[in-house]
Amino acid sequence: MLAERIATPDDARPVQDHIVLLRNAAWSDYQRLLEMRGERSVPRIAYLEGALELMTPSRTHEWLKSLIGRLVEVWCLERGVEFNAYGSWTLEDKEAERGAEPDECYVFGEVSNPQRPDLAIEVIWTSGGLDKLAIYRALGVREVWFWRKGRLTIHALRATGYQEIGGSEVLAGIDLVVLASFLGRPTASHAIREYRAALQIATERLPSRNEYATIIGMDASGIVAPAPRPVKKRRGPLSKAGPCLQLMDELGYTSMSELEKALGVGSGTARSWNKRKSIPSEYDAKIAKLRAKRIENP
Repeated sequence: MLAERIATPDDARPVQDHIVLLRNAAWSDYQRLLEMRGERSVPRIAYLEGALELMTPSRTHEWLKSLIGRLVEVWCLERGVEFNAYGSWTLEDKEAERGAEPDECYVFGEVSNPQRPDLAIEVIWTSGGLDKLAIYRALGVREVWFWRKGRLTIHALRATGYQEIGGSEVLAGIDLVVLASFLGRPTASHAIREYRAALQIATERLPSRNEYATIIGMDASGIVAPAPRPVKKRRGPLSKAGPCLQLMDELGYTSMSELEKALGVGSGTARSWNKRKSIPSEYDAKIAKLRAKRIENP
């Protein structure tokens, strides 16, 4: 076997993964390495038609993949989605000559004996290495998410291979732009609390006293979460138009222009959303902050 070491960080940071590629490796070599490693979590080993990849993830890589996984689990819990987490499950297919161990993977629904995950998550912290989509395609993984340079992309399995898509099909409704915005928090617990609070506010369910205190950055002692504010009923042709008028009433605004200014959008945008009965999901995080501010200053 020929060895090739790859250590090209994808971001200009001092910490990087350590990747070694072995060429001209047989399937038996792959199996032997798995056996030698045993139950240890590293190195993570991948195989693609005679090429072996051994990857020892950096501390930052491990932190990122764990936090992404925890936030996915928070979303599932808040949205009532059943799931099981399988971490770096060793997936392999001898006939296809492929094997991989994702950073995180999940099966959704109540599946007693899953053969493959519905979702695999990969953090790309160091460039190079094997083509993971070529591996996952043969293994039948329905959806793969890649984190790279602060952005999460979604790849769905099709008859001809993976296709990058705008929204997840295995977790319909999850907004990965919003999720990724919480990865920069100082601690995982901080990110989890804030993301949960944002999800709860986005569904118009008020947070608990502790969650409310987290949002506004105050000590929870002595804070009583306020009762829900009744939504004012409007008369006239706009009374059935929906989300923007309801949001105006909830936030205490008296005009569409006030709402548009708060959201940072152009004139007429909110009225257009109202007609479509839908506010784009990329504004969820901003709306959550406005709701939290309204709760703080009723």
